[in-house]
Amino acid sequence: MYLKTKYTNMIMSIKDLLETNVHSNFDSVTLKTFIKLAKQKHFTVNKTYQRSLIWRRKKQKALIESILKNYCIGLFTFKKIKNNQWEILDGQQRLHTIFSFVGKKLNNDIGTEKALDLDEYSYKKIKANTELEMRFFNNKIAFITIPADVKDDETAKYFIALQEGVPLNEAERLSARPGWLRDLIATRTDIRELSVICNDNCIKEYRFKRRYLLSQLLKFELDGDWKKLKFKNQRHPDLEKMYDEYKNPIGGVEKKMNTLYEHIKEVLYDIGKSIEGNEQIIKNTGYLIPIYLFSSYLNKNFKGVDPDEYGKFILKFVRRCKKSKTGNNDYAKFKKYVSGGTTAESINKRVKIFGKCFHKQFKRLIELDHVRNFSKDQKEDMLVRDKHKCFCNDKKFCSHQKVKLNNSEAHHIKFYCRGGPTNTKNGALCHPECHKKLHKRQGLDIES
Repeated sequence: MYLKTKYTNMIMSIKDLLETNVHSNFDSVTLKTFIKLAKQKHFTVNKTYQRSLIWRRKKQKALIESILKNYCIGLFTFKKIKNNQWEILDGQQRLHTIFSFVGKKLNNDIGTEKALDLDEYSYKKIKANTELEMRFFNNKIAFITIPADVKDDETAKYFIALQEGVPLNEAERLSARPGWLRDLIATRTDIRELSVICNDNCIKEYRFKRRYLLSQLLKFELDGDWKKLKFKNQRHPDLEKMYDEYKNPIGGVEKKMNTLYEHIKEVLYDIGKSIEGNEQIIKNTGYLIPIYLFSSYLNKNFKGVDPDEYGKFILKFVRRCKKSKTGNNDYAKFKKYVSGGTTAESINKRVKIFGKCFHKQFKRLIELDHVRNFSKDQKEDMLVRDKHKCFCNDKKFCSHQKVKLNNSEAHHIKFYCRGGPTNTKNGALCHPECHKKLHKRQGLDIES
């Protein structure tokens, strides 16, 4: 029955609830009154931390059966937001089942236009049987309400303690932790729309799976050793610590996090573009995460990797891993380490294997000079060396005026994006307008 699962961990649930500082009010009404009240008031679902609708037909049927047998169907919990507005903390799955069963759509989140038909249990059959109808609508619904002034921290703790029927998974527990970073991750829909993680055949947002993955990638970016390609454990407690550490956007945190997320977005976009149409092959995060980490490393340090060739390499590598059985070859080892999850040992071994296979195929890489801009001393040296002559002086588009420090820009003779170093030998001064035309002729912008 429905109640068997719901109250298996009741003692632990009560213990957790007692540790919160939330004072609630208890009440009960008949199901008929409850539905009537629900039509007058508006229930809302906080999608920032509330999970998807996860109940299958078997659970829905068990709930309706419990109501018809006049069993208690558990306690509902609501938080008052304002007059006639209540946020569902516990009972979303049950409410959806009840309202869908009677064919009522109370708002955009709960219920459906069409009545839910559960074989021998249908609302139409119940309405046709006076005894069943009375039994159904006279079932007592017990609920508690907590006041609107309860803080988010306490609400989240209370919400987690309530989830014992179908326990929260790690992603749902993480999303229930309030704070600025949680809200940032929840609202960055531009990243979650990238094909490599949002394609229907890839990583779905069901039970916050995408959001959890983005949290992991952010944690890797924050504390990874990108020179040695070494990473720390990224388990659920590690992510919780990150959420707590960046709970408030102080000391430049907001700028730092948005910069990292733009980088994550760029890397995921590049991966998706390189394997376009085959994104589902890395829908297993055991493959996607190490591929992302090595791709991020390439993005930070190298240029000149052909995206089409890189995409072919990724697809070939993953397919060979999946086909491999036990053995000592790199592909079999990678597949074996996938089961290690996000422990430091497992992640580092997978990244190392992927990198090893990559370097066998891509032998010539252009290393980026991490110093992007020329210094004032370098510009002065170039000015003296070239006798104030614009680098584009022999080009038709140059104004032929002498350049000065205050009316010139430094140009990489061998373009920076193509591995050109930022040193005096590879630098020259030119007029800003000449600089733009020079890059335009090469099909590049100034930042390239």
